[in-house]
Amino acid sequence: MDHNKEIEKKVKQLREDYKTVFGSDQGKRVLEDISIRCHESSTTFSKDNSHETAFLEGQRSMLLFIKAILKSNFLLFKDFKVSTDKLLISSLNKLLILS
Repeated sequence: MDHNKEIEKKVKQLREDYKTVFGSDQGKRVLEDISIRCHESSTTFSKDNSHETAFLEGQRSMLLFIKAILKSNFLLFKDFKVSTDKLLISSLNKLLILS
């Protein structure tokens, strides 16, 4: 199997894993907690500390990534799917290098 097909297969499996984990009742409760802790509905801006802003925005970014994976639909979110797949592929490449 060539490298791209292997990564495609892993991306598809990882998407399904996210949906399985966060699709359960427990996963939904955890995601709701993460939404609060990662500032989904509040500002991440800190007027006194740009590093704090960056840190908080990093938390929020991870939450938005998880939600994008859960909502992704190959037809309706084609453009967004490409960008989330690039992030997944980048992560998987790092994992493949480490393993």
